[in-house]
Amino acid sequence: MTFPWTVYEQYFREHQYDLATQTFGPWFGEQIIALLVNAVASAVALMILYAVFRAAPRIWWMWGTGVAIVLLIMAAVVVPVFIAPLFNTYKPLMDPAIRDPISRAGSRQRNPGGSGLRIRRLTADHARQRQRVGFSRHDPDFFERQSSQECSLPEIRHVMSHEMGHFV
Repeated sequence: MTFPWTVYEQYFREHQYDLATQTFGPWFGEQIIALLVNAVASAVALMILYAVFRAAPRIWWMWGTGVAIVLLIMAAVVVPVFIAPLFNTYKPLMDPAIRDPISRAGSRQRNPGGSGLRIRRLTADHARQRQRVGFSRHDPDFFERQSSQECSLPEIRHVMSHEMGHFV
């Protein structure tokens, strides 16, 4: 039901402002892949939740909440490793002028456990889809290849420091 709005918002509108580079065919293919992944994941999650609801009819809401939290945590682990590569190619960041300052900044940040923030330093090839510069909305450790090509080192360090602030 939302497909017409999605086409307008994510395809035509993005092209109107020169933010997208994909033609309709590859864009539509990615939409189909996302639909299939969401359909399978939703079906599995609903089967698990309804099994829990049948097993605990009086306190289904407590067990359902716990299982939903576990499923969300599992999704947070699975999506960057198995789902995101369906849409983009991730490669190590090779430029030491960019990689090393980001690594040093990450090692200075401390999380509540006391260990430094480990940065995977990967680039995502989002340029084949769109013209935006920045970091992946799903994972700040992956930053888009065109960021390293179109931004200065101080700009990259500023944005990466902002993203590290979210982590800390």
